[in-house]
Amino acid sequence: MPRVYEFGSPLNRRLGEKVIQFADKITVSNTYLREKFGGEIIYHGRDTHAFDPDRFDREGLRAKYDVDRADQIVMFLGIPGSYNGIMDLIQSVALIKNRNVKLFLVGLDDKDAYCLSVARAAKQALRERFRSFREIPFACVPELLTVADVVAIPQERDVASIGQLPANVFDAMAMAKPIVATNVNDLPKILDVVEG
Repeated sequence: MPRVYEFGSPLNRRLGEKVIQFADKITVSNTYLREKFGGEIIYHGRDTHAFDPDRFDREGLRAKYDVDRADQIVMFLGIPGSYNGIMDLIQSVALIKNRNVKLFLVGLDDKDAYCLSVARAAKQALRERFRSFREIPFACVPELLTVADVVAIPQERDVASIGQLPANVFDAMAMAKPIVATNVNDLPKILDVVEG
């Protein structure tokens, strides 16, 4: 049974929600949380020096990670969960017939059952067009993003996804990467997506 002070503990969440009324100010990371708790939205920030694409040698890093010049890398970088839509991403990349389009999943925990099932599904669907990476130190995020051609941020509409805002969207934006994201939480607003 989780202890009360563990981050994901239901008891900790309920306790936290009860003490919000005593806060002098409330800040939240997205519209859903503002509607639930009030407060001011302050989006995640990034150090624009650390995440400056001009500081990184794309060709050198692609060589370091054994990425051919013709390869086009679709990257998911984050903490995988069933609400991420990663299985849909795998199936979508598998539909692309160009053998140079490859999927890099960064952040897979090789001890987590869900991550292991994701890796198995990706290997089965994509074979040599798939590469997995364990969780990486935050300082390495800009380096790996340099290798990517497009960053995918799939989210399924779920209790877990509507109440969070993937910080990796800001990582990709800071590194000037094209982003493909689903219409969940504040992603369309942040990416200034015009539907039509």
